[in-house]
Amino acid sequence: MNSIQKEREAFQKFCEENFDFENHEQTYFDEQTQCYENDIGEDTESINMAWAAWQAAKTKAVPEGFVLVRASDRDREVCELIDQRDNMERLADQLKDKLQDLYKVDFGEYTSCNCPLKNAIKYDDSNLVLVPREPTEEMLGAAWEAPPAGGPSGNRCVFYEKQAVVYKAMVEEAEKEMTEAQEQKG
Repeated sequence: MNSIQKEREAFQKFCEENFDFENHEQTYFDEQTQCYENDIGEDTESINMAWAAWQAAKTKAVPEGFVLVRASDRDREVCELIDQRDNMERLADQLKDKLQDLYKVDFGEYTSCNCPLKNAIKYDDSNLVLVPREPTEEMLGAAWEAPPAGGPSGNRCVFYEKQAVVYKAMVEEAEKEMTEAQEQKG
């Protein structure tokens, strides 16, 4: 069965379901003239006009999987998508800048081969620990208990080493407090 026969059958079914088609019981479709005719003199002009309109509508129909939109709507939607993309790029740039400031790392600029935001996401921050601006009592206690770095007093290198030991003890205590807090929540 070819497509014109399928369309004709669909048209006839539509007509039978929606109109008084009983008046056209003796009407048939003439393949040669491609029109509806009958041999008893009934009027076929209205059904042929409906068939022509049906075919015209089908030729302008939207293919399956597509949707018909006004060009002005399409242009507006494209502009909105471009604006959304531009806004997301601005936000990504702001996030990249904040992460660069936080980590004190340069993730580079956007190029065809580099995505700074992706670099920031992939950045290994496992060596960073969040510590309070003011040490807690426990952190100060850990610093007090830290073994001294030793060496003669007044020696700058020794002083810096001692401070590093003290700070490391404070950070370790902060890590311990964070782990304990997370365990209590979990």
